[in-house]
Formats: sequence, C-alpha cells, structure tokens
Amino acid sequence: MGAVSRKIKERQGRMAGHDLPFHGARREGDDGTRQLAALPVMRSLLSPEAVAMDIAPAYGLSPTGCVLQRSFTNDVYVVKTSAGLYVAKVYGPGWRTAADIAYEVDFLNHLTANGVAVTTAVPRRDGQPVHSLPLPEGVRYCVLFTYAPGDAPAEPFTAALYHLFGRAAGALHQAADRFVSRHPRFRLDLAYLIDRPLAAIRPYLVHRPDDWAYLMRLAERVRARIGELAARGLDWGPCHGDLTLDCFRLTGQGQLTFYDFDSGGPGWRALEFQGMYAYAPHPHWEAFHAGYAEIRPLDAVDLAAIPWFVPAYAIWDMGWAASTWARWSGRWRVDDAYWSEKRRWLSQWEAERLGPG
Repeated sequence: MGAVSRKIKERQGRMAGHDLPFHGARREGDDGTRQLAALPVMRSLLSPEAVAMDIAPAYGLSPTGCVLQRSFTNDVYVVKTSAGLYVAKVYGPGWRTAADIAYEVDFLNHLTANGVAVTTAVPRRDGQPVHSLPLPEGVRYCVLFTYAPGDAPAEPFTAALYHLFGRAAGALHQAADRFVSRHPRFRLDLAYLIDRPLAAIRPYLVHRPDDWAYLMRLAERVRARIGELAARGLDWGPCHGDLTLDCFRLTGQGQLTFYDFDSGGPGWRALEFQGMYAYAPHPHWEAFHAGYAEIRPLDAVDLAAIPWFVPAYAIWDMGWAASTWARWSGRWRVDDAYWSEKRRWLSQWEAERLGPG
C-alpha cells in the first residue's frame, strides 16, 4: 500500500476509533447511539497530492507536480515529472473492467507499432500497464499515459484542419483493420447503442408516455435501417469511439496525436462520423470526408448509414445520462427539461434528415 493510501486509512481509523477496522465498523457515540465508522461511498475523488505520492512512484517516476485536469466519467490528472508530462486516468467506479482496459492498451500499442500517432500506456515498474487503487467505493483502475504533444484545436476551425483530421482518422482505421487482442471488449452494436440505453431511460419516462412511445418508435426505425445497411456490408472494425476535435492535439508542424480511446471497441466505422456529420458545418464535414477518402474510401452504404447513427448515438447518450451521469452527479441532470429538449432535437433530426417513417 502506498504512503497516501496508508494515510487515508489511518485518518479514517482515527475518525472511527483507533482500534476499529475500517469497513463497516461501528462504535458507541457520546449520546449512546450506534454510529457507522465508515459510510458507503459511491465515488471518491483522489487529490492531486495522492496521485503524485501514491500512483507516480509505482511507475518509477519522481513527480514535481500534479493537477486535476478533469473529473467526469473518469478522473484525469496531469502529472509533471523531471522527464516530462504524463496523464493519469483513474477510471470511474465500475465504468471499465480490467479486460476492457487491457484491450484499450493493446489497441494503442498496435496503432503505435503501425505508425499512428497516439498516446500510449506507460508500464509500471513491474511491467504491468494497469494500476489498481483500493478506494472507499472499491477497487478502481488507473493507467498512466504519455502526454500528447501540441495543443487542442482552437477556433477558428478551418476546412484545412478537418481535412488533416480526416486523413489521420483514415490512417487510424486502416491500421486498426489488422488489430486483434486476446482481451474481450464490449461491442458497439445495437444492443450497446439502443437496447441497454432504453432500459436505463424507461424509468425516467414513466410519467411521459408520449415521449416514451416516440422514442420506442424511433429506436425501432433506426434499428431496422441500420440492420438493413449492415446486411449490405457496413464497414466493421476497431473504432476510436469518440472521433471529435476533442480527441487529438496538434503541433505547429501539423503533427496530430490521438488520445482518449476509452469509448472505443469493435463497431461500425460509420458510427465514428455521426458527431461531425451532425454538428460540424457542412463544408467542414466535406473536408473531413475528402481527407479520409484519400487514405481509405467510404463506401456508399457507409455514407448512407451515418444519418441513422446520429439518433442511435443520441439514444446511447441518453442512456448514459440516465444510468451514469445521474448516479454520479444527481437526477437533476435528467429532469423534465432535459427530456423535452432531447425529444425536440430528435424529432427535428428525424423530420429533416431521415424523412417520414
């Protein structure tokens, strides 16, 4: 156990009574009531000091500083050392299994070996890439990644940027075609995109039967269309899972480095493009498509599928909000205003992009 872990348990022991075990212990309060020594925790947040003192030494590093960069689905820290910057990702509780993460690490190693610029996992001193953390809510996993050089894309976004992005994405998919891993990973299929999310959404729409009926009808329409296109040969293979301008950094010399493969897995490549197709200005989408096609052409069946993956991904995102975001951040995240806006947006997309059903 690292120094910080010992200090945390010692502190919790003092709070509960020196002679009591940590989990589930009770003691007699001053008022005679029975008190819990340690209450259940859904999700803890490590301090940057804990990361610097407890995690970094496991990798043989001497940290000189650490900051919490982001706490969302995962907790992400930037670790500064004399050898340079690293990124420590503490995966959300129950978010990914050890096998899921091992697949992700294998994928990054494969892409690097095939000339694709990505951040890679730094092995611990014992050679293992995944670090386990005994936290109050249970074991959580951590991976230390190399730091992507350059900066995040900044406005004004240009067609040239999207063209470069498209070429890099094409190279990523081309290299990924040859990837295999002995570790299992969830599939980005219709069960993942539609079935499980609908089960999570259902309790929130019990009092909104019209919205639930609409969502079920749209989901079945999307399922049927994607199934039809898949039968005609939709491109399937390892995916990044979240190809947006937030998934890479860019140097002044035009070197693009991908990171954050946490959402990736085996899936339909057309799913990768739904975000840019839906939200980027049309000239930027066209520039991305042109760049991608220079490396790896998109078949007509894949292009036809992209508008249908937009609502498929939206259903997945609503399921994530209902099952994960609401649990970690509160049910106010998915209040009636949230569902009303989702219904409005999906109805508009269906009417304008999918046509009558």
